[in-house]
Amino acid sequence: MKLLIVLVSSCVLFAIVSEGLVQAIAELLAFATIAYFVLRKHQPAKGQARNHYPQKDTE
Repeated sequence: MKLLIVLVSSCVLFAIVSEGLVQAIAELLAFATIAYFVLRKHQPAKGQARNHYPQKDTE
């Protein structure tokens, strides 16, 4: 997790130095979006495992 943050921040700093602020903001948004979806995929879904409508006993 910390490695991901360091990697993204170093890429953003490199983009600011080399290509300008607008490109850096665009890259930051792209990295943030990708990181959000990757981290969300690894976390268990909240409330998905629970059965909201329990089955009644028919026996």
